[in-house]
Amino acid sequence: MFVEVRSPHGATAIVLPGELAFLLGQGVDLAVVREAAILARQEGTEPAAALLRAGLMSEAAYYAALARALGRPFRDTGLALDPGARFPEDVRQGATRGAGGEWLLAPPPGAVAAQLAAGAPPNAVFTTPAALAAAVLARAGPRAAARAAEALEVRAPDWAYRPGLHPGQILALMLAGAASLLLLDAAPWIQLAVLSLLNLTFLAVIVFRLAAPLLVPDPPPDFGQVPDAELPVYTVLVALYREAEVVPRLVEALKRLDYPVLCSKLTGKR
Repeated sequence: MFVEVRSPHGATAIVLPGELAFLLGQGVDLAVVREAAILARQEGTEPAAALLRAGLMSEAAYYAALARALGRPFRDTGLALDPGARFPEDVRQGATRGAGGEWLLAPPPGAVAAQLAAGAPPNAVFTTPAALAAAVLARAGPRAAARAAEALEVRAPDWAYRPGLHPGQILALMLAGAASLLLLDAAPWIQLAVLSLLNLTFLAVIVFRLAAPLLVPDPPPDFGQVPDAELPVYTVLVALYREAEVVPRLVEALKRLDYPVLCSKLTGKR
């Protein structure tokens, strides 16, 4: 959704995305809103995300303005959640139930335009995504941690740790116990042979563990120097989205690639 507004100093029309245009009705300066729209187009990001990331407006001020525009209250502290809050599902969708039955809404920047178009339910209370995430994590965090810890046992029981012995281990112990009872009634030379075999087995394991660090691996084969022109051509695609902080480290890591660069081009696609 885009809104066309007129500059107060002339007849120049300015097209703004809906998630920024509503701020003009909440007393936000046109220059701030316009700068955020330009940044969003240059970066290929959501307009509201560009506004907040650039520090043109605080998260609390933005979502408070959104609440006023939709005629609903705003609260960013003292959030009491329903016991059925889910993490991370409620954080991703930006909505959860409050302890009093109200809806606590904090739509992500990419969903603000849809929220403006759809309106807000009469029992909605707006908050910030950061406050919503903290409240949901505090309410449902232990339950989510327990579910994550048990997910492997549900999805791949053979890979998961479980207390107690496996049926196969119980069977092996029972057979070992039966063999030990038979060994007690065996001839002395049989007992001596079995005991010697066990001692040799333990000795072999100890020697192997002590000698393993001393083993020198075979050197890798030398394939010779391959001319740059004969090397295969690879294209490295680096996807970036809202990750301006890691770009310098990413560029330095790419520079350390030990491979001839025949052509390099930085492009931005939306």
